[in-house]
Amino acid sequence: MKYLVSIVLLITLSFNLKADILLNETFPSSSLPAGWTNTALQGSDIWLIRNAPLFGSSSGGNYAVFDDQLLGAAVIPNEAALASPVIDCSNRTAIFLSYSHHWFGVEFTHGYVEVSNNGGGTWTIVKDYHKLTRGSLATPQDTVLDISALAANQPSVKIRFRYTDGSQAGKFWYLDDIKVYADPDAGVSNLIAPSYLGCGQTYTATETVTIEVTNYGVNPISNIPVTCDVTGATTATLTGTVPGPIAAGATATYTFPSTLNMSANGIYNFYCYTTLVNDEYIFNDTLYDSRQQLVVSTYPYTQDFNGTTAGWQATGQAPPLNNGRNFYHGSLPYLNGAQGMGDSWYVETTSSNNGTFIWVESPVFDFSSLSNPQLTFDIKHSLHSSDYFHVEYSLNGGTTWTQLGSGTDPYWYNNASWWQNSYAAPVDQWTQVQHNLCALAGQSCVKLRIYGRPYYSAP
Repeated sequence: MKYLVSIVLLITLSFNLKADILLNETFPSSSLPAGWTNTALQGSDIWLIRNAPLFGSSSGGNYAVFDDQLLGAAVIPNEAALASPVIDCSNRTAIFLSYSHHWFGVEFTHGYVEVSNNGGGTWTIVKDYHKLTRGSLATPQDTVLDISALAANQPSVKIRFRYTDGSQAGKFWYLDDIKVYADPDAGVSNLIAPSYLGCGQTYTATETVTIEVTNYGVNPISNIPVTCDVTGATTATLTGTVPGPIAAGATATYTFPSTLNMSANGIYNFYCYTTLVNDEYIFNDTLYDSRQQLVVSTYPYTQDFNGTTAGWQATGQAPPLNNGRNFYHGSLPYLNGAQGMGDSWYVETTSSNNGTFIWVESPVFDFSSLSNPQLTFDIKHSLHSSDYFHVEYSLNGGTTWTQLGSGTDPYWYNNASWWQNSYAAPVDQWTQVQHNLCALAGQSCVKLRIYGRPYYSAP
């Protein structure tokens, strides 16, 4: 008889920034960043991206500049606009724009900071730099503008920096470290304890619960209320306050004062969240996670991940951020959506050109009574040639891992050893894959993981 280990999983790539910094432009190369436009409105000259002379912004290196002085007094008129990509400010009521700049004030010249909330159809001036010089090359002026009146709850916001010399000899405008963000913003980002069980381990009646809280905003925050609701094998509500301060973009760990009785067999679901006053983006406040007491030994085992991670763990080579790539659990927002299948595991990336491996790892399975175990699960994927995933197993609690299967198989990998290179023809319908686990029959400590490298960002 075949005994099934059946799961529902998604492998795909997308771009999604978990922090509530909606735009963070530091001009990392000499090329115009993706999505930005650089337009000559009068004359033929546009903004330059360069790194000399040195500009003392926080990020250093490259910056954007309109250098009218370099053109010479005879080259007039000059007007050029540097515009951002569209920024989705939905579900946020307090939106801020910050930047570092050096404006050299000259009569007749203007530097306009403008905001559009219709994708660039129309523009509103929010700041006009004129005769007064701001900052210097060595010490730029750091500026924060509240643009909530124009950008709050708007899905199609753009920022534009427009230089005009008024048909007179002008100077220059240096720009760097441009951010659009909502603030304050905090959320639970990781369940640190109780940890996942290995072979031969069990939970106790006095388990501590420790969470990680992240400040997704740009200013320090303190006194963050936190709650953790536990359901499943037990029911409990843990509360506390993270004292802080937590610096911008930083994390803090917090252990609840009460312990949790996890001695009973079963799945423990953790629903942990922050309730920071005036939190500007509530959709990243909450973490869903779960732990499972003892090993899986009843078959067939089926798991659809609806409303629970069922003791499966998402991690990688450089946790918790894994250089901007991770598995996430929830309702699928891509590749035609959930299609009636509820929650699943899927991959998201926030940076490109990085080879960090990530994986989602199972609880321990006991196959000691099985003679012919089989693995099936459903997948979708849209993968570049440098993006690849496969299945691995461990017989020692996750210390070492072995690839499951090799060679092309119509019911398994689409390439020799991986799911890979499906970008031109995405698998956007749930597709069942399967492989026998005969080599694992009789083993009492089996773990499985879906392991891979999402090298690029958005597919």
